[in-house]
Amino acid sequence: MGEGALFALVGPRGAGYPQAVALRETDDFREWPLRPGDRGALLGGAIELRGALGTVVVDLSAARRLRAATMPRIASLGKAFDACLVELGAIQAVKGCELRIGGLVGEGGSPGGVGAVLEAAAKALGLAAREAAARGEVRSAIEGAVSGLLGLGQGLTPSGDDFLCGFLGAARCAAPDLAEPLGAAVCAKLGSTTAISASLLRCAVRGLFHSSLEEFAAALAADDALSAASRLRACCDLGHSSGADLAAGFLYGLAVLADGSERRSYAP
Repeated sequence: MGEGALFALVGPRGAGYPQAVALRETDDFREWPLRPGDRGALLGGAIELRGALGTVVVDLSAARRLRAATMPRIASLGKAFDACLVELGAIQAVKGCELRIGGLVGEGGSPGGVGAVLEAAAKALGLAAREAAARGEVRSAIEGAVSGLLGLGQGLTPSGDDFLCGFLGAARCAAPDLAEPLGAAVCAKLGSTTAISASLLRCAVRGLFHSSLEEFAAALAADDALSAASRLRACCDLGHSSGADLAAGFLYGLAVLADGSERRSYAP
């Protein structure tokens, strides 16, 4: 995965993560003779995990590397985008997400406390990114907005980090020239978040995203409302709120960058 990156050993359902090594069959990792913190090594064609209770060897000789999809170009936003804003708002309400798309694009707002802080930082990033894309230069405002989001929220992957992953994906689609300097600003601040979250952000900076987000982007590029809604729901199924935060960052990034102005089509 590269310097500072982690890989995740997962079952078949986790194969969509960019840093995942997916097993062929479902397994109960709690039954393995290992404990949190046990170390492992990549030895030849296998991953060897060693613990006080025993050793597990994952054979990679028959493994195949999936080709990463390229995020599509999205220059304008259509009916599928508008429909997905409404769909995401409903999903976030059910999940009780701290950051709400309605507070970023349209009427409504995020709940108080952390949600309000997340919303302010997200809007600051959107404004700075839009100005940077228009002027062809990245200002310190972007670095400040990134700092305001990184590590903000609860969990192994805080909401602010998931949002940033989605925003990085939107930059790939709508403002490719901005993706590299935006990624550099993110990488410079990764020490302020969790190791797992930092690893996912490094993948996003390299253009590697969960397959559900890649498929969602393709459906939006084709302006296929039915497919886009289905792909959005699949993305939002990631974790409790991680997928919804990822989708929020992606849709907000498109709203800011795809047509040069924030959309106001959201209806709660």
